[in-house]
Amino acid sequence: MDFLDFKIHRIHIQTTQIAISMIDNNNFKAVLIALGFEETRLLFSKHFPDGDFYLKVNFSNGQIIYPQGLTIHDATTCNLSANENFVVFECVHRLLMKGLQTETHRT
Repeated sequence: MDFLDFKIHRIHIQTTQIAISMIDNNNFKAVLIALGFEETRLLFSKHFPDGDFYLKVNFSNGQIIYPQGLTIHDATTCNLSANENFVVFECVHRLLMKGLQTETHRT
């Protein structure tokens, strides 16, 4: 009687997991990568197909670029100079992931 030799192959799926107590300039790029942003030189962007818009971070000029239609009440939240701007960014990202339409909301 012949025996069949079966080999078990393990497939490892790598995911980006980060443990961060506070988002700052030192770890913001890692956060963006973990959130699924794509990098082109110093510009990170993520497309949201539900509203067909992009959320971007430009490290060459230190700007956070929110989608058109999202009302920005304080332009100081659009730069990388204060840690609270990263909190605003992350909250907006979560809302966009949940399907927020930019024409009806403000930051």
